[in-house]
Amino acid sequence: MFTKWQGIQEKCEGVLIDEGFPCIPKGKEVVVRVWSALVLLVAGFFGLAQASGDLGSWAARHWEVLVQADVEGLMATMDPQALVAFWGTSWSGFFAGEGIAQAFSWFFEEYQVEEVVTALVHAEASLVVGKAVLGEGAGVLRIYLQFAEGGKIVAADYVVVGGEGVPLVDGVIEEGEYARQVEVAGAKIAWRNGAVVLFVGMSAPGTGWVALGLDRTGVLHQGSHIVIAAVTPEGLWIKQYDGRHPAPFYVPSARENRDILDAAGAVRDGWTTVEFVIPLDRKDPGYRPLVPGQGYEALVAYHRTSTELRKHTDIGVFRIALEGATQ
Repeated sequence: MFTKWQGIQEKCEGVLIDEGFPCIPKGKEVVVRVWSALVLLVAGFFGLAQASGDLGSWAARHWEVLVQADVEGLMATMDPQALVAFWGTSWSGFFAGEGIAQAFSWFFEEYQVEEVVTALVHAEASLVVGKAVLGEGAGVLRIYLQFAEGGKIVAADYVVVGGEGVPLVDGVIEEGEYARQVEVAGAKIAWRNGAVVLFVGMSAPGTGWVALGLDRTGVLHQGSHIVIAAVTPEGLWIKQYDGRHPAPFYVPSARENRDILDAAGAVRDGWTTVEFVIPLDRKDPGYRPLVPGQGYEALVAYHRTSTELRKHTDIGVFRIALEGATQ
């Protein structure tokens, strides 16, 4: 199935990396976190500069009313059909319509937002990630917003970092960290989704690569969005691929790694664990959006010893069910 790492490699201070992937300095620990410089932070992709500017101004308007605890102002930034998820709170769940205003009211009864900054702008997916400081030492709020063309928010996730059931992207899958978990072909896959993003943790025996293919629509890998990763002494290698059939079964994605919003990996006690965050809706014409409340066929594969993409040690198929609105 797999043959070898594909793509152009270049050397970066003694570390071999794929072209377009940020340099990760070599260290003593094989525990690595990648806060995605893979996604557009500045107008480095010139064709997306204007869209990025629009997204930035739309998000800034939302940040302003969030700091003001202005529920009516927040609702004015939302599309009438918007879906919103809150994580790490006592009322964690999905909200739509008037339920969104109620959820914001509950939020402001418990939390004060002191400051919000834009952490990432993903113009292709019409997505902005924000980071907010919560008052009275309540921690950090991670915010994921997805916009319609007119500037209204169509989906949003508000994640209280460290709250119950909130995954921490640190290369360790803790008990209760993810809403759902399965074991397939000797590997463990865990996930939790909101209205905008999907958090995934995958752990496989050995020290080699591990891969997840989402929403395959045909034979073998056909139609799937594949994320492959390995942890080496040089750091975390993670890449997204497009599933194909017949061979080659996968090709490097034209999106490169821009859909991987956050990632971390570690090798501990003979197991390789990788965690990452991706958008549910990539706004990619080649792929269907993943919709909260629905299920999709997925593949997991891994190699016990090799960090090069040679034939898998094992592979399995399972169904990934996404949480949806209950409000």
